[in-house]
Amino acid sequence: LLILLGGVTIFDSLSCENFTLRCHVIMWTGDIPAISKLMNMTGHNSYIGCRFCYLKGIYCQHSKHIYYPCSIPRDYSGIPDIQDFDPLNLPKRTPRTFERDISNIENESRNSIRQSFVKNSGVSGRSILTELETISFPKSFPLDIMHLFFENVAIHMFKHWSGAFYKRINTSNEPFVLSKNQWKEIGELMESNRKQMPLEFGRPLRNIQKHYNGFKAAEWSNWITMFSLPFLNQKLPRLYLEGWSKFVTAVQLCLKWRITNNDLTNVQSLLVEFFIHYES
Repeated sequence: LLILLGGVTIFDSLSCENFTLRCHVIMWTGDIPAISKLMNMTGHNSYIGCRFCYLKGIYCQHSKHIYYPCSIPRDYSGIPDIQDFDPLNLPKRTPRTFERDISNIENESRNSIRQSFVKNSGVSGRSILTELETISFPKSFPLDIMHLFFENVAIHMFKHWSGAFYKRINTSNEPFVLSKNQWKEIGELMESNRKQMPLEFGRPLRNIQKHYNGFKAAEWSNWITMFSLPFLNQKLPRLYLEGWSKFVTAVQLCLKWRITNNDLTNVQSLLVEFFIHYES
């Protein structure tokens, strides 16, 4: 990549002349484990797992996992001084803070203190990609809609509504959990309409109750934007349906061919409203 950045000589057969071809990589994408390795970060299983901010996670004893709430549970004993975060004003990472965190690690010879820097910053060291002038940390590593929404939020919300999100906690009596008969009805209705759906809608409908583990990103996209609200209507309590509708509208805006600045503002507002709804 450094060689291509400087330029390589290529022969143009049309003009019969040599020219200098340069390749400038400006963006990388992938799932969280892949991006964490590219950026040389500790990843989503660490306490500082976000590549865009310094939101600190907490360890949940029930799920045996670290998660990242903005409003820390007041009965949580793992944090002596509880500090909430404003989702609209998170402590963001910048190229300068990345370089500061990397320098702290590189310049520290004592292993215990170096590991403390790693734990408190979420950065493991210098990424080889910092050698590329066209790469800016973290802006060159954006989130993509497939990993963020389709194969992440969608399936997790489905597990919430079916009572399967927590492995060690029984949520079957929660008001947001639909019964197996209700999911059976939804799944059979989806499958019975396979042949009636226009080809422009993409992949044919499948029974979500039976096949959700095998759903592709396109199927989750369709579930979010077209099918979830009508199928969940009058089954999911109004409070939870309205909260979910915020997310649905945000995703629909993100899928527009042309996105305006006003759309971006609305997407941010809707996602924050959905997040607050989810946490509460």
